[in-house]
Amino acid sequence: MIKRWMLGATAAVALVVAGGAAQAQQFFRIGTGGTAGTYYPVGGMIANAVSQPGKLVVTAQASNGSLANVTGIAGGAVESVSARPTWPAGPTPAKACSRASPPSAACA
Repeated sequence: MIKRWMLGATAAVALVVAGGAAQAQQFFRIGTGGTAGTYYPVGGMIANAVSQPGKLVVTAQASNGSLANVTGIAGGAVESVSARPTWPAGPTPAKACSRASPPSAACA
């Protein structure tokens, strides 16, 4: 699951880099999880791997987990997130949420 998340986050950052070739420095935030968890260090490694000095600054941003991440991307607080496809109440269908589509009850 972490490999799939890393691949998705890396692809999202690559799209931002490709789109901003002749522009000023850009910032890209990855919503992860708590600093004591697994996803925060992974997000930091991705951020370090894809940041380009003077062009793109990528940072891992600690959060309260999957629900906070989905809310953050829907509200524009972050550009990419890690989110579990299941919730503590039981399995639910995975929903794709981004700033490109308005938030719905399924994503919030």
